[in-house]
Amino acid sequence: EVLFFEMKTTIREEIDHLIENLDLKRLKFGEVHPKVALDLNNIGNVHFSRGNLESSVDAYKEALHVYRRAMGKNHCTGIAVTLNNLGNVYWKMGKFDTASKRLKKALKIRINHFGIYHPDVADTIHNIGIVDFLMHDFDMAMQEFHRALSIRLEVLGEDHVDVARTIQMIGNVHLVKGDIDAAMGKYKDAMEIKIDALGTSYHQSVADTFIA
Repeated sequence: EVLFFEMKTTIREEIDHLIENLDLKRLKFGEVHPKVALDLNNIGNVHFSRGNLESSVDAYKEALHVYRRAMGKNHCTGIAVTLNNLGNVYWKMGKFDTASKRLKKALKIRINHFGIYHPDVADTIHNIGIVDFLMHDFDMAMQEFHRALSIRLEVLGEDHVDVARTIQMIGNVHLVKGDIDAAMGKYKDAMEIKIDALGTSYHQSVADTFIA
C-alpha cells in the first residue's frame, strides 16, 4: 500500500510539474503557441503511459487545437504527432474506427512532409495495421504490415528492432489465419533480430516474441 501511494504521488507530482511548465509557457507566449501545444502533448503522453486514457485524449485534443491555430492544419511536427498519439489512444480504448481516421490523417501529413521512406511514416502505417488487425480485417492488416516492413527495411536496415516488431505482427496475422508454420517462421525471424539488436535473449522484448 505504501509503494502504491508513493507511485501515485510520483505520477501526480510529474503531472503537476508539467502543468506548472504549461502555465509558464502560456504566460510567456500566450494561449496559441507551438510550445504550449507541445507541453499539452507531453501531458497527454504521461497520462497515456499511466493508463489514464480519457485524460490523455483531453490533453491531445487541446494540443491539436492549439497546433492548428498556431501553425495551420498540416504542420507536420506537431499535428501529425498528436494525431498519431490520438489514434494510439483510441485503439487502446477500443474505438477502432476513430483510431483509424486519426492515424490516416497523420499518415497523409507525414507522407506529404517526409515522403514515403521515413521512420515516422512506417510507424504510422504499422499502427494502422494494428487497428486493422484488431478490427479483424486481417488481409488489410497484412497489407499494411508488409508496407511498413518495406519502408523500415529501407530506412532502418534489416537488423533494427522495429523491423522485428513488424515481422512479429505479420506472424500474428498468419497465426489467426491458421497458417501456423508461416507464423512460427516469422516469430523465429523476429526473435533472431531482437536478440542481435538487444544483445540478450532475456530482454523483455525478446520474451514478448516467445509469448506471441
